[in-house]
Amino acid sequence: MFMKKNSIFRKALAYNLFLFLMITVIIHLSIYIGLPKLYFDRKESQLKSDTQKIAQYVRSHNHTETLQFLNEYAINSNYSIQYMSQKETYHLPTFTRYPMSVETGGDTEDISLDLAKIQTGQDVLIERQSMTNGDNQPITFNVIGSASPIDEAKTTILNLFPYTLTISVLTSIVIAYVYGRMITKPIKDIQKSTKRMELLEEGISIPIKHDDEIGQLAFSINQLYEHLLQTITQLEEEVAFVRKLEKEKIDFFRGASHKLKTPLARVSILLENMRYNVGKYKDKEKYLMVCQEEIVHLTEMVNELLMNTDFSYDEKQRINVKDIILQQVGELQLLANSRQLTFDLQLSDISIFTNRQAIEKVIENLLHNAVKYSEIKTSILIELQNNRLIVQNKGNGLTERDIEQFFQPFYSTNQQSTGLGLYLVSTLLLRLNLEFDMRVSGDTVSFVILFNE
Repeated sequence: MFMKKNSIFRKALAYNLFLFLMITVIIHLSIYIGLPKLYFDRKESQLKSDTQKIAQYVRSHNHTETLQFLNEYAINSNYSIQYMSQKETYHLPTFTRYPMSVETGGDTEDISLDLAKIQTGQDVLIERQSMTNGDNQPITFNVIGSASPIDEAKTTILNLFPYTLTISVLTSIVIAYVYGRMITKPIKDIQKSTKRMELLEEGISIPIKHDDEIGQLAFSINQLYEHLLQTITQLEEEVAFVRKLEKEKIDFFRGASHKLKTPLARVSILLENMRYNVGKYKDKEKYLMVCQEEIVHLTEMVNELLMNTDFSYDEKQRINVKDIILQQVGELQLLANSRQLTFDLQLSDISIFTNRQAIEKVIENLLHNAVKYSEIKTSILIELQNNRLIVQNKGNGLTERDIEQFFQPFYSTNQQSTGLGLYLVSTLLLRLNLEFDMRVSGDTVSFVILFNE
C-alpha cells in the first residue's frame, strides 16, 4: 500500500535524478575534452597574431633595433624566438624562459637540428616567417610558444573531477527531491479531494494553485464533480416527480373507478325498475331519457380519461397561439350566443415551440369552461400579450378553496361536470413545462398561462 501511495513520487525522483546526473556527467566530459582544445586554438591564434606584429616591425627596422625589440617581446610574451640572418643565429632570450643576453654563433646544420627537436615536442607551438629587414637583408625567425599549460589544465580538471562530481550528485539529489515533491504534491491534493468526492460530499473542490496541466486537470475534475452533483440532484427530483405522478395516477384511477361505478349503478337500477314496472318507473320514455343522459355523461368522462393518456409530448412544432384561440372561439360562438355572451379579444401574434395537440386541448377546455360557467349576458376577456394568455370571466360565487380543489380529479361545483377539465389542463401544462395560475377576485375568475420557451 505504501509503495503504491508513493510510486509517483519515487518515479519522479528517479527520473529527475537520472536526468540531472546525465547532465552533470555531460558537462564534466565537455569541460575535460573541450576546454583544452579551446585553449590550444586560442594560444595558436594568439601566436599567429603576435608573429604578424613581429614581422611588421622587422620589415621597417635595422638589425640592431630588431634584436632589441625581439628580446623584449620574448621576455614580455613568454616566447622563445630564433632570429637567423645570413651570418648569425640568435636565441632570444632562451627556451627555458629565463632572461639572458643575446647569443650568437652556430651553423645552419645545428640550427636545423635544434628546430627539429623543438617541432617534435608535444608541448610547443611554432610560427616561422622569412623576409627582408629594414637593412634589406634576408632574415628568418621562429616564434616558439609553450603549450604545457594545456596539459596542466587537463591534469587539474581530472584531479578536481571527483570533488565536482560528488557536489553535483548531491546537488542533483536535493533538486530532484524538491522538484519531485513539487510535482507530486498537487497530485496528492487531487487524490485527497477525489476520495471525498467518492462519498458525494457537497462543497468539495480541488484547490487550483497553478495555471498548468495539473491545474487544468483539477479544474476539469471540479467541473465534472459539479455536473455530477447537479445530475444526481436532477435525477432525484425526477424520481420524486415520477413517484408523485405514479401516486397521482393510482389515486386518479381509484377515483375514476368510483366515478364510473356510480352512474353505471344508477343506470342499472333505472333499467331494472323499468323492466319490472316499479312505481313511477313505468314511465319508460322519461327514464330512458335519464338513462341516456347518464350514458352521455359516462361517455364524456371516458373521453376525458382517454384524453389524459393520448398525447405524445415529444412531438413538438412551431405553432401560432393566436390562430388556435380564434379557431376555438369560432367553434364556441354558437354556445356563447345561446347564453348571450360576448368575447373581448385582445390578441397579438405569439409563436411557441410545443405540442400542438396538447396546447389545443388546454385552450379548448379553458374557453369551454369560461363559456359554460360564465354568468349570462357577460363578457369573456381573452388577452394574448407579452407571451402571456389570460382567460377571464364572471363566475358564480367561486372561492379560493374551490380554486385549490379544481385541479384535483373529479372535483366540480356542478353535478353535470365530469370534474376532469381543469385537472387535464393542469396535467398538460405541467407536462409542457408551462407556468400557470388561477385567481379569484370577487366574482371574476382569471386563468393565466406564461409561454416561456
